[in-house]
Amino acid sequence: MTKATLGETPTKESLCNTLKLIYREYIKIPFILEMNSPDFIAFMNRLPKEKKIEELAFHGDNDIRNIIKDSKLQYKINEDKGNSAFAILFMPNSNKEKLPYNHLEVIDFMIEVLIESVFE
Repeated sequence: MTKATLGETPTKESLCNTLKLIYREYIKIPFILEMNSPDFIAFMNRLPKEKKIEELAFHGDNDIRNIIKDSKLQYKINEDKGNSAFAILFMPNSNKEKLPYNHLEVIDFMIEVLIESVFE
């Protein structure tokens, strides 16, 4: 799904759309985003010990990095700093319902601003 959205010749716009799509997929499974929820704890308890939260967090962050890498866009800033800024957007946040503005519109705005700030 991400490769189709990113396209054959990725642009800042296609990367932006891809990251928005990924965010929407993440929030479809809310227990993954709420690490203290009973559902997430039950899920974690069923995993083998070698698959605990550190590995899940690493793979989630690594997936975002791989998608950004696949875009082949040139960074304006330090690559690690740019990747970390995008990773923060996908970290669990159970307070989004408390925002005074629609959180999806805010995430879209943040992705758009980051894309323009991070890439040539």
